[in-house]
Amino acid sequence: MAALRTAVEQGLPRLAMEVDVLVPYARGDLVSRVHDDGDVLAEAHTGEGTHLRARVTAALAADLAPFAIA
Repeated sequence: MAALRTAVEQGLPRLAMEVDVLVPYARGDLVSRVHDDGDVLAEAHTGEGTHLRARVTAALAADLAPFAIA
């Protein structure tokens, strides 16, 4: 049973990165990816775009990096 659990855990994507980003509305594709592949912790719609705080994979965090809130 332990071997099965380990195999399943290794096959799951790691949501190791927490991001805080303001994604422009023109990049709705990234917002969709966060919803599909990540864990949304908070979401708000502003005049400038979608503000997201989420846990995502390292690859998705890299794609979101240009929109990070400092």
